[in-house]
Formats: sequence, C-alpha cells, structure tokens
Amino acid sequence: MTMLSFQVSKDVERKVADNAAESGRTVEDLLSDMTARMVRDFEARQTFETMAQRGRGEVDKALDLLRKSDRS
Repeated sequence: MTMLSFQVSKDVERKVADNAAESGRTVEDLLSDMTARMVRDFEARQTFETMAQRGRGEVDKALDLLRKSDRS
C-alpha cells in the first residue's frame, strides 16, 4: 500500500478522529474508505459522462423505445 500525507488544521484532525472513534474505526481505516469511495464516485461519473456523450443526439430514439415499452 502507498501512504498519503497531507496537512489539515488541528480542528479538522480532531473532528476526523472523533468521527473515526464514534464509528469504531481507526482514522486510517476511515480515511482509506473515504478515499476509495471518492475514487469509485469519480470513476462512476466518468463512465456516466462517457455514456451520456455516446447517447447525445439519440433522444428521439430513446423516447421511441420508452413509448414502445409503455405499450407492453
């Protein structure tokens, strides 16, 4: 694993520690999970944007498909 290091204010450090303690986790585990979630969210947004770009100009086709499924 790689270690990340960054500076935060004492207030933020205390709040992160409080949050971790409240959830029964270590600060390292909490921040690792938060970072992994941030990466997954970023990748999901990239995938959505790619798919949306591919679908541009296909609104009428999509609406026709929806109308057909409503009739079923």
